[in-house]
Amino acid sequence: MTGKKIKQAVDFDECLKDSPKFRLQIERGEHDVTTLEAGLEKVIKQCNAMVDSGKAFISSTSLLLSSIHVLTKYFNEDELVQGPLKKFSQTFEELNNFFKTLLDQTQMSISTTLQQFVKNDVKRVKETKKLFDKISDELDNALNKHAQLPKTCKQHELEEDRNILTAMQSCFDHISLDYAFQINLLQSRKRIEVLDALSKFMHSHFTYYHQGYDLMNDLERYMKDMSHQLNDLSTQFSCDKKGMEERHTLVQRKVMMQSCKHPKYPAGVVIEGYLYKRSSNAFKTWQRRYFTVQNNQLFYQKRQKDEQTVLAEDLRLCIVKTNDEVERRNCFDVVSPTKSWTLQADSDVIRDEWMQTMQASINKAFSVHKEEQEIYNALSKQDESLSSSKRSKSMDSVEKIPPPKSILEAVRSVPGNEVCADCNHNDPKWASINLGVVLCIECSGIHRSLGVHVSKVRSLTLDAWEPEHLKLMSELGNSLINSIYEAKIAGDHKKINHLSNRSDREAWIKSKYIYHRFV
Repeated sequence: MTGKKIKQAVDFDECLKDSPKFRLQIERGEHDVTTLEAGLEKVIKQCNAMVDSGKAFISSTSLLLSSIHVLTKYFNEDELVQGPLKKFSQTFEELNNFFKTLLDQTQMSISTTLQQFVKNDVKRVKETKKLFDKISDELDNALNKHAQLPKTCKQHELEEDRNILTAMQSCFDHISLDYAFQINLLQSRKRIEVLDALSKFMHSHFTYYHQGYDLMNDLERYMKDMSHQLNDLSTQFSCDKKGMEERHTLVQRKVMMQSCKHPKYPAGVVIEGYLYKRSSNAFKTWQRRYFTVQNNQLFYQKRQKDEQTVLAEDLRLCIVKTNDEVERRNCFDVVSPTKSWTLQADSDVIRDEWMQTMQASINKAFSVHKEEQEIYNALSKQDESLSSSKRSKSMDSVEKIPPPKSILEAVRSVPGNEVCADCNHNDPKWASINLGVVLCIECSGIHRSLGVHVSKVRSLTLDAWEPEHLKLMSELGNSLINSIYEAKIAGDHKKINHLSNRSDREAWIKSKYIYHRFV
């Protein structure tokens, strides 16, 4: 490759004339020097950053090699593993040393060389520019002063001014020639400095990759032998794994045959085990507690030595449902008339077991003798034959019997109990003692058909009331229960009224109390 002669940036002949063309060449040369300096400084800066990153990489690699040395000591008695680890460690150490040499050469070829060029040549031109600008201003002032001399000035004043002007002109010529020379010299020298720096940079990389190739090429045979050994080890591992899996399955079957039965709980305990409980504070923290279902109550305790805390006093008043709205998995809710609790099991199987067991316990608590069920079924059939427009005289006479004021007033005084809990019919005279609501005669007949495990119906005017049932009805009531069972009525579900037919009432009541669609 032959060098191409570079055109001079500043013409020396124009320099002596101090012509506009010379000033334009000077301005372009100064702009070129400024651009060159910015470009070189950016290259130097990025080179230093690359070297710093490389040093950080070397440091990390050294730490990795230290950890491999520790691992090699762990396999001290296993030559099959220890040998390759030592070999690879030595290879990485040599590569690391090659990389250190590359960084040193990079910094020397790019950063140091170009930095010296900027510091010596470029800075010298910029310093000469300052002197050129100063002499140029002084010459302009001398010319202006000489031009302003009047015709009447004395001869010695004129001679003195001419001498000063001549000296300033001579100094300007000298400085301008020197400035032009340095600009032209820099324009020619910059090609050598930049190409020389980049050439050394590429040569150092060529050496680095060539050394790495030679090193890895020598290692190729060893790596192929180790690859065959690794394949043999993988095959042996697969055989060993299959044998261990078969033994594991056999032992697991034996254990399942011995302990697959349901765990035996203490007397009265339906189910017990660990669950996570979400707190009711603002932080909604989760705590692991040991829960127990016993005698229709839900307890929990932190440790075996701690006293049990009653979470739900009467599970018969609660419903159990899954909770898919929280961020955790395997959650379910226990909802009472006044409060709800969110619990989390360790798996979906355990969650379903808790929900099914608790629901079965609730259903069992509401079970009655077969004769009582048949009585309620008979009453349900009798109510189905009645219509809202045609009632038998006997039933009308029954409803006209004045109820005991103490029971009726106590139940009617509860908020919302002045109307039926389902259809809002006025003057209800029936109640569901397990749900805690009062009902009209039409809705009470449908409640009977659901079974006493869902709704246990009593008359406010005919049946005898136990004190505990009366207390329960006084503490609950339509407003409180509906705030739970009708909390999420969707737009496509319209609540029934006292004019609704039996099929609509039955669909609504089942959706509300059996399927819990609005809870």
